[in-house]
Parts: sequence; C-alpha cells; structure tokens
Amino acid sequence: MVSTCVKNRKDRYRLSKRDGIACSYHLSILWLSLYFVGISFFLIVTPKYADDQWYLSNLGDWLLNRDVFFITDGINPFKVEMPWKEMADTICFHYEHDTARIGNMIVMQFLLLPKWIGSGLCSMAWIYAVCIGLKISDVDWRNSPLVLVAVALWYFGMPWPTHLGGLVHQFNYLIPSAIAMYLLMILKNRQKQGGHIAAVVFVLSIILGAWHEGFALPMVSGLLSVMIFYRECRTAKGIMALTGLVIGVFYIMTAPSLTERASTLNLYYLATPWDMVKRLGKIVIVFHPLLLVLFVLEIIYCIKFNFRLLLHNSFIVFITVSACASILLSFATTGSERSGWWNDLIVPVGILLLLREMKWLDNGHIFINKLICWVIGTLTVASLLLTDIYTVRIARECRNVISECVEHKRFVIYNDWLSEFDAPLVWFTKIDTYHVGWEFLLPPCENNKYGLRNPSGSIRVLPESARRDENDSAGISNEDS
Repeated sequence: MVSTCVKNRKDRYRLSKRDGIACSYHLSILWLSLYFVGISFFLIVTPKYADDQWYLSNLGDWLLNRDVFFITDGINPFKVEMPWKEMADTICFHYEHDTARIGNMIVMQFLLLPKWIGSGLCSMAWIYAVCIGLKISDVDWRNSPLVLVAVALWYFGMPWPTHLGGLVHQFNYLIPSAIAMYLLMILKNRQKQGGHIAAVVFVLSIILGAWHEGFALPMVSGLLSVMIFYRECRTAKGIMALTGLVIGVFYIMTAPSLTERASTLNLYYLATPWDMVKRLGKIVIVFHPLLLVLFVLEIIYCIKFNFRLLLHNSFIVFITVSACASILLSFATTGSERSGWWNDLIVPVGILLLLREMKWLDNGHIFINKLICWVIGTLTVASLLLTDIYTVRIARECRNVISECVEHKRFVIYNDWLSEFDAPLVWFTKIDTYHVGWEFLLPPCENNKYGLRNPSGSIRVLPESARRDENDSAGISNEDS
C-alpha cells in the first residue's frame, strides 16, 4: 500500500512536470508565431518604395502602358511578357554605377512581380535566420523564457529607419542573414566534418561574400581571430569558409561600381579626432546599442567567473570581433543603420549565450525572471502590432496618393500622410515615413497612354492644412486686389 502511494505521487509529479513543460512549449510557440506573423505582415504589406522605385526608374511607361499604376501589385507573368532588355539594362547600370552584389541582380526579377512573392521569400529567410540563431545560442525554444528576450532583441535591434520594408533592402539583408546563420551553425558543430561539408561551406561562403560585403568582411575578421588563437578552429570547414568569403568579396571589390561609390563617400568625420569620436559614438549608442549591452554582459561575466573563462569560448570571441568589425565598416563607409546589419544580427546571439551561461532570466522556477521576460515580450508584441497597424495605414494612403496622381495628372497631392511624430511611444517611430523614405512613389514616366508626364518620378505630398492655408492666402490676395 505504501509503495502504491509513492508510485502515485511520482506519477503525479511526472505528470505535473510534463504538463508544465507542455505549457511552456505552447507559450513559446505562441510567442514565436506572433513575432513571425507580425514581422512577415510588415515585410509583405509595406508598399515598394525607395530603392524599389529607383530600380524600376526606366520602366515607368512600360508599367503604365500595362495598366500597372501601383507597382506593389506588379504584373502577372503568365499574361505579360517580361521586359528582358529593360531588366538587363538596369542590371548593367547598377553593376557599373551602384553595386555588383548578386542580390541586387536577382531582385530585379521580383520587382516586377507582386510584392508578396519576393517579400514572402524574404520573410521565410528571416524566420529561418532567427530559428537558427536560437539554436546556436543554445536557447531551448520549447521552455526557456529567453525566447521572449530573443524575440525582443531581433525585433528592436533591426535597422528599421533604412527602408526595411522595401524589397531591394530585404533581398540585400534578410536572405544573406539566413545564409550566414546556416554557415555559423555548420562551423559551430564540430561533429559535422568531411569533404562534402567543407564543399558546402565553400560554395555558400562564396555566395554570401558576393551577396553582401557587409556580412563577409566582419565574418572574415571573426574567423581570422579565432583561427589564429584557437587551434580547434583551424579546420577544413573554417579554411573553406574564409577562402570562399574572400573570393566573394573580391568579386564585389573588382566591379567598376566600387570606384564610383567610393568617390561619393563624405569623409568629413576624419577632419578632427573629435569628429571621429562623435561619429563612432552615434553609430554605437544611437544605431547599434546592443553592442554596448554585449560589452556590459561580458564585463559582468568576467567579474562573476573569470576573464580566461570568457576567452576560452571561441564563439563569444568570434561574435565580439565580428560585431566590432561591422561597426568599424559602418564607420568607414556610410555610417547608416543598415551598414552595421551584421552587428544587429549576431550580437543577440552573444547576449543570449551570456545570459544562459550566467543563468539570468533562464530559470523558469523564479517568478521575477519570468515576470521580466513577460514584460519584455508584451512590449515587443505591442510594438509589433502597432507597426502592422501603421503599415496598413501607409499602404492605404500610398494607394490614395497614386490614384489621385493618375486621375488628376498632378504630382502635388494633399493627404494627411502618416508622420513619424504621430506614432505612439511604444511604436518607437521605427519605420520610414514620407518625408524620410517615401519620395519616389512612381517610377519616372513620360510616354504612356495615360498622358502622365513626370520625368523625376517624384510626388510631393502635403498635409490638408497646407491646402487650407493656400486657399486662405488666395482668398486674402483676391480681396486685396
């Protein structure tokens, strides 16, 4: 009888423990699903703009002659023949004057299609990158509260103000994020060896290097650092990755567009040491503050444990060196948020690794840890929900502007467009607004069946209050006359 009672108690304990894990599992799935659905909604629903319009600048009349007024809708490739010559001319122009990144070459095929096709592909790439990021961070996505922290890091840390909703931007940054994370997963897994694995790493590294130098150069810096100081990192996979990345970057660096882009850089920040400090401070503190969080956690880790113990972790060293290299690359080039994308992608991995090592926020039995994670997760979901709401508004008003432009054949439109100052605080004014990134709403057009003449492709959007002020001024002048 006693043994039966003990057995029942053990069964109840196992059942309650299993149910608790199942509950955490379901909550993690819910939280990740909310994030993936929300971010995919933003990426897909945001209209084509900025670089998207620029890449279509020689196709304005071609699109209008095929009744495509709103380029986000795209064409039906089964009914309309693709303009292969115009597409080839665009690719050649950007290869010679803009950049030779293969992502920019491939995206041209998708710019003429409905945006949901290309952005849907990029959304899946980003979802994959985040999932791999959780895996290489050693975060148990089934029952760890750190899942909520990870979602917040990869949400708020993204360079939102630099055309993140545009298709060209997505191809340049989201797809290589997935490739890079997959490469890191292979390189970190020391059990996967063999010639075929090294060959896969070599091919993917070439693709990544040729896709974007902003990923390849920081990875080269990180790989070199760990291969020099850690014998276990001198593997065939590491050598193949390093070689492939260098080959890919060499392709970009030898393109004629590099010289032209380099000539446009403004090197004002080299005037004085103070200017350099201000520029670097702005890049780190304002654009990429997660790097500071990583530094603080590393200092705490060294105090709590041992500095040598931190240095013993070659993956943490790789993350730190490559993240710093990404910041320096941004400093030396445009200084914009997206030029340091690699930092925003890889630093959350380092933060999650350190939090897990120090067992902060990763103990589901401590109420305060779970509360902190839930607050972080709630703020993230609330901000993402508001982002999606304003994305719908932007998409709707963009259509209204285009419709009025085509109907009345004028390129000064009065519309109470969303201003970045109208957004709630929790939204954190992330996405572009019209006076920042929405200048080109139609590709330039001059010779089409609708009689539109707009060589610049620019539409000036003014608030309704400006129309009233203009009417009032006109009324006053008429009375005076």
